[in-house]
Amino acid sequence: MTRVRVARGIFSREDESAKEYSTTNANRMCCANFGVTSSPASNERGGTSYFTRSLHPRLASIMNTIGLAILGASALVDGVSAANLYGTRDLFTSAATPASVLVDVTNVHSPNGLQTLNAFLTDSESKNDAILSGTACSSRSFFATCFDTPAIGSGLTLHSVASDGTIHLMGITDRGPNQDCGDIADDFNTTGQQYTYPTGFTGPSVSKGKGFPVPKFSPTIVKGYLDKTNNRFVLDKTCNLKRATAPENFTTDVTGLPTNTNDDTPYDGWCRNKLPYDEGGQDAEDIQPIPGTNYAVIVDEYNPSISVVDIDFASTNCGMVKVRYVPESISLPNAGYDVKNILPRSFDQRRANRGLEGVAVSPDGKTAAAFMQSCMVVTDATYRTEAGLGAGSTEDGKDCEFTLVAFLNITDPLNAKMIGTKLYPLDSYQEWGFTSFGKMDRVKVSAAFWLGPEYGVTNNKQVIAVLERDPSVRIHIADFSAAEYIDESKNSAASLNVLVKKVNVTAKLGFNAFATKKLVVDTATVDGYVARGEGAKVEGFAFLNNYTMVIANDNDFGLEGNKVSTVDIIRLNASVAELIDPTINDVPTKSSAGFAASTMVALITVGATFVFA
Repeated sequence: MTRVRVARGIFSREDESAKEYSTTNANRMCCANFGVTSSPASNERGGTSYFTRSLHPRLASIMNTIGLAILGASALVDGVSAANLYGTRDLFTSAATPASVLVDVTNVHSPNGLQTLNAFLTDSESKNDAILSGTACSSRSFFATCFDTPAIGSGLTLHSVASDGTIHLMGITDRGPNQDCGDIADDFNTTGQQYTYPTGFTGPSVSKGKGFPVPKFSPTIVKGYLDKTNNRFVLDKTCNLKRATAPENFTTDVTGLPTNTNDDTPYDGWCRNKLPYDEGGQDAEDIQPIPGTNYAVIVDEYNPSISVVDIDFASTNCGMVKVRYVPESISLPNAGYDVKNILPRSFDQRRANRGLEGVAVSPDGKTAAAFMQSCMVVTDATYRTEAGLGAGSTEDGKDCEFTLVAFLNITDPLNAKMIGTKLYPLDSYQEWGFTSFGKMDRVKVSAAFWLGPEYGVTNNKQVIAVLERDPSVRIHIADFSAAEYIDESKNSAASLNVLVKKVNVTAKLGFNAFATKKLVVDTATVDGYVARGEGAKVEGFAFLNNYTMVIANDNDFGLEGNKVSTVDIIRLNASVAELIDPTINDVPTKSSAGFAASTMVALITVGATFVFA
């Protein structure tokens, strides 16, 4: 089998012909499918030179055969039918209608649902009358989980391109269904509340902590493919997180329960009975494979932490946590797997539920960059003193202008070393349209992807695409190459956090530790993109080529009225490579009607439309 790294994933080919497959022939097949003629020497955007410049060559040759890469070409946006791409659906009837068009969102219930993620779950595992199997989901209460709304969008990456051109993505769930106990209490006590509760229920016994309606749920890595015929994201492989040994009160399946008292107190689904802490528990977020290995790096909001996990879907070890890296101050002796204290001690000042949320791995597999979700909330006065704020200061830094990025040497993934910390500048409150600086604590970083040679970036550059959100989703290209590493022993991350302003941090350090960045896309300006309530909490993304990306949302397993998860395909209005290097002059042609904004070309529903192969 020939394996060729493309973009974010690994392309597997079962014969040697993959090496010899002609980009010219692939483009000719592509254009024939869409009724467009193209000369191999053509400089038109539908021609060979367009694709060989805009895509990794092997990725181009395969993707062109199915038309998915054509989402970035003028042939499609200039009015060619997309029926060949998405079965019988004609999404682009004419160039006179340049606004985005959504693929239909038919609800196709999965017969296996949550039990496909966790085969060991039964209805009896539910602690709030949730339905984890069957089809009787429509009558569930507002705070009940159901099998038909699994959430796999906490992280997303390109896994592979099959020999027939099918795009495979890999994602990960978070800790599973959970609610704030205070929210349950508020809704129960609201006059005329519309939600149903068990007979005799007298309301939550607490107003703080987290309710876990399916406490045995295990965070799960998934692999699925884009089904262009039926407009579905089909899950064909899953493996939940596992550990080598089972701690007391738990099995070898890693749960999503909090690890210790630094996190929320765990309760059952109705917040009436306290649950035990699981020192090996993970609130898993982003995921990225390590090239040349069967491992991936995941990050987690508890503690916070970075873990290396097995992602060999053909092995029973798939999902096994090989090692977890935590701050120096954290002790997890009963995790059931190896835990190493290599992250800065001050990282334990992270805001609750705002730990490490995004991770990127360099194309050479030697470096990982883990992003704190947002500003920390520093409660230890020692760090304010270190920052020189004085004894009377109460500044906690939650409205700071940046977030932390930990860089690790993962040349030996199971014995990683902390390199240092750099800083990612968040968009200002004015840029987000907030009326006051005090709302900066709403801004979050939720995913990242390290750009490599296929995007015109040399291996020695630290150029990372970053997903920043609230209220819309913005993808930025951040260049950390010129930023210097911060020595934690001289300037702790927490002490810099309470300085709040970027200018204050630079003055304190005496050097620049901030990345520079450029905006790729803002969903607020994407034609046809509709954020549907809390279900629009986008936490994962992947580039398919220089002009096309997918984003996925975390719907919190359908709790609190959230809709089904979606995987959205967005055609960009500029080349990623050109944004990095303007001299490339590689901008996709706009239609005659004009595509002033980025255009969402498809929406593939998952969750209720999940199909489990």
